[in-house]
Amino acid sequence: MKRNRRKSYIPLFSSYVAILALVLIYYTSNLSVIGWAVPLLMVLTPVLLHSRIHVDITLKDFAKAIIISSLFLIPFVFTVLVTGGEFTLIGPSTLAFHLFAASIPEEVYFRGFLQEKAGNTLWGVVVTSLAFTVMHSPRYFIGGDVSALLTFFPSLVMGWLYMKKRNLLYPVTFHFFSNILFASIL
Repeated sequence: MKRNRRKSYIPLFSSYVAILALVLIYYTSNLSVIGWAVPLLMVLTPVLLHSRIHVDITLKDFAKAIIISSLFLIPFVFTVLVTGGEFTLIGPSTLAFHLFAASIPEEVYFRGFLQEKAGNTLWGVVVTSLAFTVMHSPRYFIGGDVSALLTFFPSLVMGWLYMKKRNLLYPVTFHFFSNILFASIL
């Protein structure tokens, strides 16, 4: 039985290593085409490995996702404002990028695929959040962006939302609003 369990983790681990390798190549070579290959592979991996993705998009769930995300993010906004930070409006291309190239693909892959395969439990949330942070860490090691290492904490929130709701709409919404708020800090 253990042998079958190990075999089931091989595609999971292989897909993660392949995506991480593309991320490393992107940050070291600046090939923009690879930048688009990463989100594409994140979305295609669950499809190619015949994994079911749990998403239910209803107006009621979307409203709940916005409210829950706001409750988590209000302290962040308050902290930025109290410490003298400011926010600026960002353009539609930045909004589209954060939705279609970051939030949706990353949540499909990390929550809908990895967390589901790791067990949609607290342990699965922590393991997936560590994998999420490692995937973002080249921004720190190559570009010096410390915020890349801090992705662990919002990832825990996204994982918890998926664990509780078992609907990708919740972590995608939180991920999108988190990215937009962070990108809009002056």
